[in-house]
Amino acid sequence: MDEALIEIEEAIDFVQKAGFNSPLQELYSSKAFISLLMGDIEEVGRYLKLADKIRSELKLVPVQLSSFYRSQLEYDLYLFEESQRHGNNLESSKSRKQAAKSLKMLLKTTQKVAQYRTESYKLKGVYYWLINKQKKALKWWYKAIKEGEHLGARLELARTYVEIGKRLLEPKSDYKIFNGIKAEEYQEMATEFFEEMNLKWDLKELSRTPIGG
Repeated sequence: MDEALIEIEEAIDFVQKAGFNSPLQELYSSKAFISLLMGDIEEVGRYLKLADKIRSELKLVPVQLSSFYRSQLEYDLYLFEESQRHGNNLESSKSRKQAAKSLKMLLKTTQKVAQYRTESYKLKGVYYWLINKQKKALKWWYKAIKEGEHLGARLELARTYVEIGKRLLEPKSDYKIFNGIKAEEYQEMATEFFEEMNLKWDLKELSRTPIGG
């Protein structure tokens, strides 16, 4: 992730000097997503605002917008879950509405662009899980798995396995097995994918989750 940030920052510097705003919007969106993965939440919000400003000023096509909507939704779901965890009902209601809006935009975009389609289905599952509609969440995770298999999106598929396993082991989960597979088995499937792709960061993160520990 540190190397990815260096590459993104060098690219942002280059594009700013060249005066190309269109790719800058995508770079800001990617920087926000990487920052979220690394837990730098203030940076996430800052770069999403920069990306959104450019988005509002330019007429961009779905392939350019998909990265922004994916990062925005990830951020909104993070804020939604954090507000739930801290019992902040006012903030929870606000972030839930924002997440629903971002989800709608991402799904609309991924109808035309396959790049984040697997993730969009996974994130819709997360949204339903957070509003306690677990059956619907499982339906969308099943769609994410099928889409990931169809597209050969191995990284997104592996991260979907991680999400499912983690959620199934939550105390509030009504399900211990999904699609005939236990939570621990989803971990094993994800681990196998991460090892094949030599994704050390994902393996490290997985080891910190309940199913990894």
